Amino acid sequence: GKEQTGALCKENASPCPFASRSLVGSALEASAPEVKFTQFGVSWNCTSTLKGKVKVGGGASVNADFSDGTFGNCSIANGSCTAGKIEAPGSSFTASGGGNGTLTLNSLKVTMNCTYWGTPVTCIYANAKVSVPVTGGSPAKAVGTNVPMERLVGSSEACGATLSWSGTYSFSQPSPMFLTS
Repeated sequence: GKEQTGALCKENASPCPFASRSLVGSALEASAPEVKFTQFGVSWNCTSTLKGKVKVGGGASVNADFSDGTFGNCSIANGSCTAGKIEAPGSSFTASGGGNGTLTLNSLKVTMNCTYWGTPVTCIYANAKVSVPVTGGSPAKAVGTNVPMERLVGSSEACGATLSWSGTYSFSQPSPMFLTS
């Protein structure tokens, strides 16, 4: 594999001192008090987390596995969505300078368990590759704006063909966090 030169660093330093790096297996966790999903021209707000860990490899990027993301507490007209899942197992962080950079969410999948007008429905949406900006800091923030997602086979017919997702995720692990080399 390629030598790991990219870093999630506790200080805005390039190169990042070894003691300040998030090593393979380190926990990654970010939360958003309000994310917005939009479907059929209607928006609803939920709380959400991205959870995972640093993976091996990446070279100039830092590979990440976000497999344990969640959302819930959604407010929807005529219904509700309870515990949902957000997964993006093949993700990576890439520095662009100044401690900032990009989080690329590969194989992004959102599974929603909702009730509309008393009927339970499962909606599954995906996007093969989404890149969102990351601002380094204490905490670092990743911001998704109207991320487009397509409905997958296995979803209820009541689910819209597309969904857009917006939210600002603040990283609690690691914190502070800067994208450096």
